[in-house]
Amino acid sequence: MKLYLRLFVGLLFALTLTGCFGEDYDVGVPTAHLVLGFTDIQLIEANISWETQSENIHETIDDVQVFGLSTDEIKVFANQEATLDFK
Repeated sequence: MKLYLRLFVGLLFALTLTGCFGEDYDVGVPTAHLVLGFTDIQLIEANISWETQSENIHETIDDVQVFGLSTDEIKVFANQEATLDFK
């Protein structure tokens, strides 16, 4: 009886583990957010090369200086806590 119980538990364990391998966790391209206190600022994407099963994105910016001057300014003070979050 113990042998059958061990075989059943082993088979159940093996089937549980093999069920995890076939799942697809592709959720697309992440976005970067700069969190300053209670303010959440989504950062602009630039020079991206991202390949997933559902999409392929390749974007490049030729003149980085012009791109930088065209974006909004983010003011950060000394010793201010900030985190970079990818969603």
